[in-house]
Amino acid sequence: MEGQREIYFEEAPQSDLVRSYEKDAFYRKQIGEDLFDVVNRIMGPRFAMKWQKHLLLLSDSLYYVLTTLSGTQTLGEEYCDIIQVTRNHTKPTSLRRLIMIFFAIGLPFLVGQMKSPQLPLIQQAISLIQRAHLGIFYYFGDYFEIAKRFSGISFIYPRKQEAGRFPYQFLGLLVIVQMIVSGYLTLSRRNAKEKLRIAEAESRDDEPIPDATIEKGKICTLCLEVRKKTTSTPCGHLFCSVEKPSLDHRDYKHIQLKNGLPCLVIHDATADTCAAAMDVGVGSFSDPEDVQGLAHLLEHMLFMGTEKYPEEGEYKNFLVTHGGRDNAYTSTESTNYHFSVTSDFFEEGLDRFAQFFTCPLLREDAIEREINAVDGENAKNLLADGNRIYQLQRSLSNPQHPFSKFGTGNRSTLGNVPDIRSRLLNFWETYYSASLMSLVILGKQSLDLLESWAHQYFSEIPNHCIPRPIHSGNPWPSDVLMKKFCIVPIKDIKRLRLYFPMPSVLQHYDKSPTGIISHLLGHEGPGSLTSLLKKKGWALALEAGSNRSGIGFSVFKLNVDLTPVGLENVDKIIEMAFSCLKLIETSGIQEWIYDELKSTNSMTFRFKLFSSPYAYVKDLSSSMKDYRPDHVISGPYLFQLFDEPLIRSMLSYLTPANCFVFVIAQKFEESANLTEKWYGTKYFVEEISQSLQEVIRDVEHNSELSLPVPNIFIPTDFTLQPLIKAIKPDLIKETPLYKLWHKQDDKFFLPKVNVSIKWRIPQTPNSEISTRFPDRPLLWESVGKAMYESLVEDSLSEWGYDILLAGFNFSFHSLPDSFNLSVGGYSEKMPALILKLFEKIRNFKLEDDRFYILKEKKLKGYANYRLNRPDSHAQYHVSQILHEIRWTLEEKESILTQMTPDDMRHLILRFQEKSHWEILVHGNISSTDTVSLVDTIVFNLKPIPMDPKDFPSPKVIQLEKGKNVYCRSCNFNSKEKNCAIFNYYEIGIENTREDVMLDLAHQLTKPIFFDQLRTKEQLGYLVWSGPRSYEGIQGFRIEVVSPSAVPAKINESIENCILMCQSHLQNLTDQEFSKYVDVLVTQKMEDFKKLRDETDFYWNEISDRRYQFDRVSREVEQLRCLKKDDLVQFWNTYLVPGSMRAKLGAQMFTVAQWNSGLGKEPTDGEIIQDINTFKAKMPKYPCVV
Repeated sequence: MEGQREIYFEEAPQSDLVRSYEKDAFYRKQIGEDLFDVVNRIMGPRFAMKWQKHLLLLSDSLYYVLTTLSGTQTLGEEYCDIIQVTRNHTKPTSLRRLIMIFFAIGLPFLVGQMKSPQLPLIQQAISLIQRAHLGIFYYFGDYFEIAKRFSGISFIYPRKQEAGRFPYQFLGLLVIVQMIVSGYLTLSRRNAKEKLRIAEAESRDDEPIPDATIEKGKICTLCLEVRKKTTSTPCGHLFCSVEKPSLDHRDYKHIQLKNGLPCLVIHDATADTCAAAMDVGVGSFSDPEDVQGLAHLLEHMLFMGTEKYPEEGEYKNFLVTHGGRDNAYTSTESTNYHFSVTSDFFEEGLDRFAQFFTCPLLREDAIEREINAVDGENAKNLLADGNRIYQLQRSLSNPQHPFSKFGTGNRSTLGNVPDIRSRLLNFWETYYSASLMSLVILGKQSLDLLESWAHQYFSEIPNHCIPRPIHSGNPWPSDVLMKKFCIVPIKDIKRLRLYFPMPSVLQHYDKSPTGIISHLLGHEGPGSLTSLLKKKGWALALEAGSNRSGIGFSVFKLNVDLTPVGLENVDKIIEMAFSCLKLIETSGIQEWIYDELKSTNSMTFRFKLFSSPYAYVKDLSSSMKDYRPDHVISGPYLFQLFDEPLIRSMLSYLTPANCFVFVIAQKFEESANLTEKWYGTKYFVEEISQSLQEVIRDVEHNSELSLPVPNIFIPTDFTLQPLIKAIKPDLIKETPLYKLWHKQDDKFFLPKVNVSIKWRIPQTPNSEISTRFPDRPLLWESVGKAMYESLVEDSLSEWGYDILLAGFNFSFHSLPDSFNLSVGGYSEKMPALILKLFEKIRNFKLEDDRFYILKEKKLKGYANYRLNRPDSHAQYHVSQILHEIRWTLEEKESILTQMTPDDMRHLILRFQEKSHWEILVHGNISSTDTVSLVDTIVFNLKPIPMDPKDFPSPKVIQLEKGKNVYCRSCNFNSKEKNCAIFNYYEIGIENTREDVMLDLAHQLTKPIFFDQLRTKEQLGYLVWSGPRSYEGIQGFRIEVVSPSAVPAKINESIENCILMCQSHLQNLTDQEFSKYVDVLVTQKMEDFKKLRDETDFYWNEISDRRYQFDRVSREVEQLRCLKKDDLVQFWNTYLVPGSMRAKLGAQMFTVAQWNSGLGKEPTDGEIIQDINTFKAKMPKYPCVV
């Protein structure tokens, strides 16, 4: 590359000493402590703690050097060689100065001061260091990018014939020294300011942290004060640093406020939005017995105004106005509140947020409305099988244990409580204590400023010194164990679950003792329990793992999705599960398996990228109460120590005597004689048969089961390609068969690649398909695509499981006009993986038994779709009406019922006959390698290009202007008590100007729809509004799900709300309008947080054939040109009733509403009687995607 010099170096030698690197942890630790002590003496504690991570890396490097010693060159010769090379580099004087500092001062002093057991070797370091061959870069691959950034040198690895041209063995040390010295100069400039800040903190007379014990002489990582006592922390700070991923540029700081509230402040200079979260360590477990759901209701009430900001809805309106959002949730043992907002308004947001915890109003007039909201939230889940089964699990527990409570609450538990406000206030005053809270604040502001805001706004939260509630003990009484509960679901699902209560493993998170058990029991590779059950045709999927249910307990769960044949063999499956556990007990607890999990988790953490600030603070605030402060990020990934006795102690709970079983299937309907209280779930109970008890108690190892072999897909080479900047993907090759787009990662510097492939097939069936399926061949192809997707994914599951464990992901999906193949993972093994995937897809051989199993699963999916919530059906009907070709569930069911394996084989040949590919390769791969990879695929598969005139051309119908049309239907599920409405207002073909006006209109009106329809009119818990696009045709949608109102009333309220929005837009001042525009501009210019986010943006443009990679800049340019009158005119044209508005409404009625004739009442528009007839008479938009 221009401006960079390429350095070639040898591969690090793989000697016995290298292989023993991990084993000599004691020596590396000793060297690290000595080095830290030396630097602490030379530079002072502030410098040493600031650069602790880099010093640890340097100590590891020194140890590596000392274990790979050889050679005869002198230090002076090495130094002269380095000086010669640096003359043509940027700032050579500075680089030479750094070299001189290190060799003339640092290294000799280091050698003289260290007291390690390896002192004789260290004393020879100057003469022996020369042959390290850049060992630290070999071990720490991500530091290639660091070296390149600091030195301007690009690395290519390896080229052995170039060895000896440059003494590159010192480069790693030089980079680290450069960082250290630069940091020291920066710290020196801040020294006076830091001392002033510490003095101010001490002047506040903060109380010492209770129960804190800091070793005498240790240094606080926050203010760098040396501890003079062993039982207090006079600076008021926690003693920790934060372990973070190698590419995490954020700065973290733990503080403790004067009220004892722990807080993590995070500086992110690149943050587009700022965010904060408060986790309160109390949840539904602490609900009073006579007011279940109180914690949940209180969560709702805190949004209803505070003493400082009493207006209801002011908080939410403030956030939306300034590009923010908010939410909260209540779990069993915590309640979490979180928000985000643009940077300029973050302090104001924190001020409003803090009032929740110091002075909420808990308004009497809002309580009834929020009880309705809680009841509506509960109502939407009443027919959700996941909620029903979980609540049954809770209802079966000991009534004296808080796990037995009904955490959501509803009108019956909250609506008739005398003086409910005093109960809310008492709960808040008791539990909303700083001692139970954890706060996270993330912003682009400096750490000092963020810390000052934390003190200013959150120090007044009262601290009642309430300890964290711990609910220990097994929640399930002995009469539940060894029982089989046969449960009737709403949907047609067949499932087996084995539950094993056990103590909490939270205190052992750093050892992850159940991780290896979950890994082995839930493995899907050859010889696994999953593989065996699939081969027998008994299971579709299996998963296993420990669910954290409480601080004092947990439960290990094995879940098996059954086939109809599997449902008849439940006892045999249970026997096989215990046989697998027997195999794990006798042979599975091996250190190499644990180390492999440690390696993959460490790799995942090392290259973990940022989530959005909004999601990040929410997760961290929850983690703060579960993990040590320095592990608040790394905690979920830790496998620090193989503790076999601990693992076996956890395994000892996975026994028949400590197990209860759920079998879930609709076939139990007639036998069910019991009903769960809160959700009405039907079930019955039976003892596990004596014969089965005897079998599983003395179970032997099943010879068909085996342990996994070492995972060969785990990558080891994380070398980055030479940096090439590009602002968009380049079309690097185009043939009649494919278009190949490429963009190298120049933002995240990850050793990863994402590959997306759209595999289009001709829209017109060939003669063979038309002959075989004369009745609607396109429908046969549509159903065949969906089946092909299921069959391919099923065939890849066993082979691909190790790939998934090694940090890769892949998916194969069918779309109306194509198949989509998506692959992501580490670049080292990506080319081989892509080739193998294509080979397996191309050479797929259909097995009749798997076809019938997956056919039954697909038919069951069609049937279960009818039992979805009514809003999903309203969306379905709108989609059916707007698309020119869109098959109904009934039509698909009819074809799939008839389909045979031979039919499927003919369809597969059709799918593989001719095609056109659109390909995007994005990440750590060069354009040359990308072309070579695709050429190899084409050479091996020899696909035939399709004629461009056969490209699919999906079209959307054009609604009539000035007219309303409605589609009305009744809920298929008679138990569904909610109705729903989906109003769609068509705008037209996407264009930049109208797209940004639609986005701006959504931003301005969303809080109005939410406040009016949900909060004030109480129509329902679920209210949505915003843009909706169909094949490039844009529109605006408003959705409401209601347990109480009828569709006509909801529709009337929506129309009234549209007029309220019209008035709001007209009354905006130009200054207010400009503020909204600025906020939307900021949101649109927000940078990608993950490599996958950037890939998805480019892929959406490519797969839809728009190729507007500069979409953001175009939209920002259009936004800057908008005036308020433009937006008012847009709203009046497309949303307000008039000659230009085109409206389509889908209305779903409950069975009771439909039977009462509400579905036949007159309305203000046309009622669609037959969808196909209606579509046939309507004009179509041209194909735009």
